[in-house]
Amino acid sequence: MPTGRTAPRIRAAIPVYAVPATLGGALIGIAVTGAGAANGIVDPPTAVLVGIPVARALLAVAAVATVGLSLLPILVRDERVPVTEPVLAVARRAATVTALLWATCAMVVLVLQVAELHGTTTAIGVGDLREYATQVAGGRALVIVAALALAHVALGAVAVRAGEKVPAEARTGLALFALLPLPVTGHASTWDRHEYLSMAVELHVLGASAWAGGLAALLLLAGNRRLLATAVPRFSVLATICLLLTAVTGLASAFAAFDQQGTLGFTAALGTGYGQLVIAKVVCLAAIGLLGARLRFRLVPRIARHVPTAFASWAGLELALMGLAFGFAVVLSRTAVG
Repeated sequence: MPTGRTAPRIRAAIPVYAVPATLGGALIGIAVTGAGAANGIVDPPTAVLVGIPVARALLAVAAVATVGLSLLPILVRDERVPVTEPVLAVARRAATVTALLWATCAMVVLVLQVAELHGTTTAIGVGDLREYATQVAGGRALVIVAALALAHVALGAVAVRAGEKVPAEARTGLALFALLPLPVTGHASTWDRHEYLSMAVELHVLGASAWAGGLAALLLLAGNRRLLATAVPRFSVLATICLLLTAVTGLASAFAAFDQQGTLGFTAALGTGYGQLVIAKVVCLAAIGLLGARLRFRLVPRIARHVPTAFASWAGLELALMGLAFGFAVVLSRTAVG
């Protein structure tokens, strides 16, 4: 039974599956909705209009990876340290890198949104950035996200040296908390009953991130049947909860968005770029649910018995679909419902 370090090709599968799929979802979303500027803003350069969703897609990948890598020690808890430490050491170092990328992407998005506001990429000064970061809700949220991600980098650096003496719950909690500022600055903040809808959007983001991040992190265990047999059944329970949470809150948010367009009508709203992306996300969610069901009922029992499976391939396919959905979501957050 292999118990050594995970093969490099398995570790490399995380960005190979997730990054192109998420970027592809964002680019498809731009093509469907048109790369338009936010309401009331003069048309900025196309590079800015495309750059913002691309940077936010990378931000999402980094955030989800940080959540999953932080969660991994909890999934393999109770196994002996000599068995878990080779994998967890890789996860701790990787989480520090992804958290740093998360903070960097937040600052890149901040600069691009200031460029969008001013309609140029050449006449932006420190004063413009400071004003946006202090006076605009979206700017403040990005600064908070960057600060929390850097705090995760610092905590992760301590964990790299001290190991699991730094509780995984603290790292996971900080990563999940850093997801919260951005969703409350989106569409839901201006809707009727926005307090409840903002909460639904935040729960949607938390559920989707824990689900996708945890699955991506499990690929680090694909070369170790013993750890996989411990972690996958635990993750299966978490994934089921996240699936239900993501589906319910996502549908509630979509219906609320369409409800804001009373004059347009529900059927007509589905025909807009926003509606088409919502439909695409629902299709992705249904496909992910079917793949998750296969993992739960066909592969998990075999994994628990230490029987070889094609877990990495099926998980990679599920991650690709998740990446598409995240890319669609990035564009949806900037698209007018009508």
